[in-house]
Amino acid sequence: MTTETKQSHNLKTLKRHTRYYQSGGDLIVIVGDTSFRVASVFFTRESKDFEDRLAESAKAADPTSVPKTAETDRCPTHIIVIASSENVTAEDFAHLCWVFFNEKFSVYETTLTAWKTILRLANQWNFAQVKDLAFREVDAPGKFSIPLVERIILYTEYKAAFSYVEPLYVDLLSRAAHLDLDEANALGLETVLKISAARESLR
Repeated sequence: MTTETKQSHNLKTLKRHTRYYQSGGDLIVIVGDTSFRVASVFFTRESKDFEDRLAESAKAADPTSVPKTAETDRCPTHIIVIASSENVTAEDFAHLCWVFFNEKFSVYETTLTAWKTILRLANQWNFAQVKDLAFREVDAPGKFSIPLVERIILYTEYKAAFSYVEPLYVDLLSRAAHLDLDEANALGLETVLKISAARESLR
């Protein structure tokens, strides 16, 4: 993630996100050719990554050098540019925004694909509470049908808490069927060897 001053980007050439360009926001986030305008507090209160970038943005902007007028008061304070190397699309970032600005308080209903995106961004940018919310939703009994090994890989990739991962390995060790070739390849040799050793110890 990089930061740039207002002067280095002509915001008029960017598309404003249809839902998450909020007039009262103090933060503009640029993802590709799309700009988001949001309240920075939702991004800085738990993500050190965003907190650091906003601090950099504030230094780059040097507000002490700009005369304070009614017009500058209405302008966003910070601009953050998401680098292409971070592999984040505008649609991806909109999924993250949805978590913060969901209109249905405490009701989070979306697709598994969206939750996977939220998990990826929360893990990438260290949103611990957002990540836990996503895991709670994905892990809810009967909510999403995910094959056991695929679920283990998903939880491991995005560093789920042990309380989420442990029951999955218990289920895997206690099932009658052994790992098939696709499952073994997906888990990797080291994990397969550990599972085999654990199975042997349970005999």
